[in-house]
Amino acid sequence: MSILNLISLVIGIAGLLGTLYFGLKSIYLQRKIKRFEWGDIEAGVRYLSKEVSSRFDPELILTISAPGAIVANLFVTHRSEITPVYIRITLKKEDPRSLSFTTDHHIIVTSKWRIAVPNALLRHNDKKLLILDGSVITGDAMDNLLKLLNENGFDRGNILTAALITSDVARSSNKGPDITWQEVPGSDAYLPWGHLIGPGY
Repeated sequence: MSILNLISLVIGIAGLLGTLYFGLKSIYLQRKIKRFEWGDIEAGVRYLSKEVSSRFDPELILTISAPGAIVANLFVTHRSEITPVYIRITLKKEDPRSLSFTTDHHIIVTSKWRIAVPNALLRHNDKKLLILDGSVITGDAMDNLLKLLNENGFDRGNILTAALITSDVARSSNKGPDITWQEVPGSDAYLPWGHLIGPGY
């Protein structure tokens, strides 16, 4: 066997081993990510509806994000009463559109997000408010929102927070919601609307 054939054989074996290694690693990572399908989301919303009803009768709902609006819409369909839903506009800080929020909103800024809360909601500080979201990762947005509501005369006893999915990061920092359907370790989850919850989200 020539030296050239030997080198080719070694390179071929190394390539095969590399392919096997990275293939197995990919399978491991895919299994590690918790995947939620629409049926799961529906079951989670039913759970939240039951838990919220057992503790609280909200007069208003505030949702934190666009996926939260999906959850809030499903949530309202499980209630016998029609409950008004306010939707916050949440954009990444570097998104240039976030600089054009109107004066009809109060702006909350976190390390990653610029969040516009409708001023119309802040005028209802005598109402029972449910803050509802699809997922809570760090809990910073929800924590800042609770501070804003407190500054505007809301009683924490008249506020209940809930989310379908909460990361263990939010829970361990005591910034998680009062009610959650699923807690995910390391904030790894894939939701049917296509968002991967994790460091890149």
